[in-house]
Amino acid sequence: MTEKLVITDHARKRIAQRFDVKRNQADNWAQCKFATAEYVSDIVSAAGNPARLFVNNGALLVVDVNEPKLITVTKPRISAGIRRKVGQLAEAELRRVERKYTADERRALRMQAELELELAERKLELMRARAPYRKLALNARIAALELRIAEMPAEVHEIKRAKTREVEAVAAYV
Repeated sequence: MTEKLVITDHARKRIAQRFDVKRNQADNWAQCKFATAEYVSDIVSAAGNPARLFVNNGALLVVDVNEPKLITVTKPRISAGIRRKVGQLAEAELRRVERKYTADERRALRMQAELELELAERKLELMRARAPYRKLALNARIAALELRIAEMPAEVHEIKRAKTREVEAVAAYV
């Protein structure tokens, strides 16, 4: 929002009352909030007048539809129904995150087991090999497998950490 906002006396009073801002600083506070506010929706006031609703960091700004005039300011109220729906969405997202990372972890552990199996097969093959070029190739493959197997615990740990970060983020909404 780059337009200059006209602040009504009622809005100044509500800013001071609801946000502990001194009345002489209310205009500056409102201009700063409106400058970075996000448009939410068109609304209708209790008196039946159309308005535009903006939000910025816990402040709802009700602005006239026809001109950039701040009518009032309020704090958001969360209804029980909305809170329940958001909680259900968060719980569903939590279950989705759990499934995704459990599958990722299982896939990584299965890959590690397959690598260990291949390593054992190559070591057995090395014991049976006679030709020097074959022994060199097998030794190179064994070294590569051992290196990859050594990386697997860190990979599994990173999957668990990523899961933890997402679960913590989702838990903020439960």
